[in-house]
Amino acid sequence: MATPTTITSTMLDGLRRHIGSMVSYARYRIGSTWYRAEINSREVRDNNSIHITFYIPIPASIQTPANRFQLCDASGNVLAERTEDVPFAMNMDTILYRFKFGVSVGQSS
Repeated sequence: MATPTTITSTMLDGLRRHIGSMVSYARYRIGSTWYRAEINSREVRDNNSIHITFYIPIPASIQTPANRFQLCDASGNVLAERTEDVPFAMNMDTILYRFKFGVSVGQSS
């Protein structure tokens, strides 16, 4: 049986930062049309969660909610994806959308 390997907090911190640096842009879908969005922020929070945010400008004439969201690398590969309805409210210009990831030490069984 192999000896367990201990991962240090320094390695975990590096993995957290690397997740944010992998993402080049975001995409979101309204109806059947995909739109590209630039990343607004990438940060590792005090609780060690990784937040990646981008803005969705609200289209003037579309009542359909945004319903799919993706984070992509520079080659266009999808790194993370989420499906949920995000409706647009009146008198709003943009919506800030966030992906949140957690990287932590698991417990051996």
